[in-house]
Amino acid sequence: MLKVFFLIASLVPLCSGQWFAGGTAGIATLSGDGATNIDRDQTAISLYQPKNGPAFQIFAGKHIREYFSLQAAYGFNRNNVTFTGLATANNREDSFEQARTATQQSFGLDAMIHVLPRTNRFRPYVSGGAGTIHLASSSKSVRIQKGNPTLPPNEFSNSKLYWRTAVGLDLRLRPGWQFRYTFWETVSANPLSAQLRPRGKALFLNFLNQFGIVREF
Repeated sequence: MLKVFFLIASLVPLCSGQWFAGGTAGIATLSGDGATNIDRDQTAISLYQPKNGPAFQIFAGKHIREYFSLQAAYGFNRNNVTFTGLATANNREDSFEQARTATQQSFGLDAMIHVLPRTNRFRPYVSGGAGTIHLASSSKSVRIQKGNPTLPPNEFSNSKLYWRTAVGLDLRLRPGWQFRYTFWETVSANPLSAQLRPRGKALFLNFLNQFGIVREF
């Protein structure tokens, strides 16, 4: 996927239009997940709960047509996550609560459709794109441990393909400079759910509220 991304990004300069680049920063909100397995002999419950964390993105692209642009972007966000597990069998309890960090790096290409012409000061847009996202997680501490529970690895990482959509607004501040607001939603397979026991099944959703600056060249 990275080869496809760099190939497409290398073709952007060949398109006619105006260059732009910039950066945004804000808050990342992750989706949670959990699973339950209850039978005659045992009960097992697992879940993870994320907290909001900081996020930023840098991007560059071209306005190809009056209402259409291409953009290549790199993003980063960091969130604290709490893993919880409980297993009971034969009057025995194995349980834990573990504090972790989860950092994500993403690389992707987005197609942007603008609602109004470039001469307008306010330019709402929608976009869609794909790329890869690499998540790395490490343990901070085990807050609670009873019995002999199966803990997630101290460190694990995984790379997944993603699809994302966004809505946003570019507001011209002065010639060549714009303020940008973007709300992203990224969807991928879930590398955190894969570490739950029993394993979770939900997709991994990453919601980003970001504000920043765009410079046109």
